[in-house]
Amino acid sequence: MEALCRDCGSRPDAVLKACPACGSSRVVRHRELHGLAIAHLDCDAFYAAVEKRDRPELRDRPVIVGGHHRGVVAACCYLARASGVHSAMPMFKALEACPEAVVVRPDMKKYTAVGREVRAMMLELTPLVEPLSIDEAFMDLSGTESLHCASPAATLAALARRVETELAITLSIGLSTNKFLAKIASDLDKPRGFAVNGHDARAPARDVAAFPP
Repeated sequence: MEALCRDCGSRPDAVLKACPACGSSRVVRHRELHGLAIAHLDCDAFYAAVEKRDRPELRDRPVIVGGHHRGVVAACCYLARASGVHSAMPMFKALEACPEAVVVRPDMKKYTAVGREVRAMMLELTPLVEPLSIDEAFMDLSGTESLHCASPAATLAALARRVETELAITLSIGLSTNKFLAKIASDLDKPRGFAVNGHDARAPARDVAAFPP
């Protein structure tokens, strides 16, 4: 079994519950962890996360991005999701489910700019980036170990840390043998997740972390 601490990048003993180097419990474990190279990266609650980043007063509030009463929900944060709000829901129903939510009109120009920053960071690691939308993409890190002096898993974990540090948003990672399984994996532990589907996809490894509001 192989292990990787997502917070400091060290490789602790897989049987330990926490990383001995930094004390973090965000250790992902899988017997194929450092041998897989196909990843799907998806930013967490992207529109809402960018709004919370730019408006600190919204940090601990449920946020819905979308039109007003007659509009629909374009995106929402995890606090709003916990009340039953979801994308494409009519706004009046969303506000019935979460009346304390703050509704913010979409700013696509801003979201596009942040998405491009994330994409640029991906392209620094491999030219094999296949965008799916403004906030998600596949990455093929095959053959990059010697370039980055790290396995694809370690490189991806470092990318996630960089996105959080420099852009103040989070993303989830799915790592597998192909794009289909990688995309499934990225949804397993959102937000701030890192899940692995190896050749035996019946037993995916998960790294569960407390989610931001």
